[in-house]
Amino acid sequence: MAYNLKNCVTAMIGCFLFILLVLPSSYAFLCEESTDCHALLKFKEGLRSDPKGHLQTWNKANPFCNWTGITCHPHLQNRVVDLELIDMDLRGGISPFISNISLLTTLSLQGNRFYGKIPSSLGGLSELAFLNVSKNNLEGNIPGSLHGCQSLKVVDLNYNNLSGIIPKELSWMKNLTYLCLSQNRLTGVLPSSLSNLTELTQLEPAVNYFTGKIPPQLGALRKLEILYLHRNFLEGSVPTAISNCTALREISLTGNLLSGEIPLELGAKLQNLQKLYMIDNNLSGKIPSQQFRGEVPAELGMLKNLEVLYFRSNYYLGGSSSGNSSLSFLTALTNCSVLKKLHFGSCSFKENIPSSVGGLSKDLFYFNLLDNYIMGSIPDSIGNLSSLVTLYLSYNLLEGKIPPSFGKLGNLQRLYLERNRILGPIPDDLGNMRNLGVLNLGKNSVGGLIPPSLANLSQLRYLNLSRNHLSGKIPVELTQCSLMMLLDLSFNSLQGSVPVQVGLLSNLALSLNL
Repeated sequence: MAYNLKNCVTAMIGCFLFILLVLPSSYAFLCEESTDCHALLKFKEGLRSDPKGHLQTWNKANPFCNWTGITCHPHLQNRVVDLELIDMDLRGGISPFISNISLLTTLSLQGNRFYGKIPSSLGGLSELAFLNVSKNNLEGNIPGSLHGCQSLKVVDLNYNNLSGIIPKELSWMKNLTYLCLSQNRLTGVLPSSLSNLTELTQLEPAVNYFTGKIPPQLGALRKLEILYLHRNFLEGSVPTAISNCTALREISLTGNLLSGEIPLELGAKLQNLQKLYMIDNNLSGKIPSQQFRGEVPAELGMLKNLEVLYFRSNYYLGGSSSGNSSLSFLTALTNCSVLKKLHFGSCSFKENIPSSVGGLSKDLFYFNLLDNYIMGSIPDSIGNLSSLVTLYLSYNLLEGKIPPSFGKLGNLQRLYLERNRILGPIPDDLGNMRNLGVLNLGKNSVGGLIPPSLANLSQLRYLNLSRNHLSGKIPVELTQCSLMMLLDLSFNSLQGSVPVQVGLLSNLALSLNL
């Protein structure tokens, strides 16, 4: 019995050693017989650098289905379906032999240093559904042959150096849901044939050199949720047909050469819209501001899901042909109950801020009316915006007193009121804004004493009260603001000496000119 057991154990050990000796050669044989494995090794040969050694497992001593970044089919033996090499700092060209992996469904090479052209042979991958080569150094044209990948749903070519036009063949890919071409050097016009991609939910040709008009045919993209066209050279008006894309959640048209009026239909039809960006940004050299004219349509108030509304530097928006205040649209925006950010700086608005502003969303944390021609007083109701973190009202023609209701803004961190015509004393209530880090009242006509209650602002780092009509002494209590980095009290009528405790504020930059 013992003898048989010993023989059995010896036989098992022998089999195990045999397997150890034979398996590597079996894997090598398997790789030699596999088109997929051969294509992967050719891909590796095309690399010039693998500084972190991510592809060390890519050798014939290991089963290629276990190689880093490789996934094989669960039922079809030794057939590669996914190649995912993400953020590995790989450098080299993309091998055209990849197209020999005929069942490939996912090709993810983003976040590396691949250079050269996108191989036109990729068009032979009829099963490919996901292509992401973003954040590399690829150049040349987008190959029209990609239309051969009829299963493609996602194409992300973001952040490369691709040039040329959008090939018409892309519009033949009827299953495409995501097309991202941003941050390249693409030129020409946006082809109207993109409207054939009726399954698209996201279209991003932003930050390129596209010219011409926004094709109204894009209105046929009824499933489109995100449209980013910012930082190009698009001109003409915003087509009304865009309002037919009723699934839209985000639109960015910033930094183009657009003109004409904002279509009223954007507010009436795009009920799912959450973010609307129309800021003027310079791409290179001098680019004129977007020339939207007329009023901001009150219909924007119908966008119940609107979260962000940016119209900065549209200098012709301040005109009102209806006889209403050019800021009357703010009343309509009180219907946007989830509004979080509102930016209408440098839009030439005139008239008064309506008292209805206090009815804006309780979620509003950023409100910017910087650099306009707004007159009248600041409404007390602004103190109802309890979530405000940043408020810009600088560079306007505001008059009257600072409303004590500001003291209710307990979350406010930045308050900019400089360069207005504000009168009266600084209300003691400002000392209740315990999170305030920046208070700028410079270049107004504020008078009276500096209230000692400002010492309650324990987070205060920047206090500018310069060029006003303040009088009396500098309150010693201000030295309790231990985080203070800049204190500007220059060009006032202050008297007395600087409190010696100021010397304890080691990071302070002090400007007095008493």
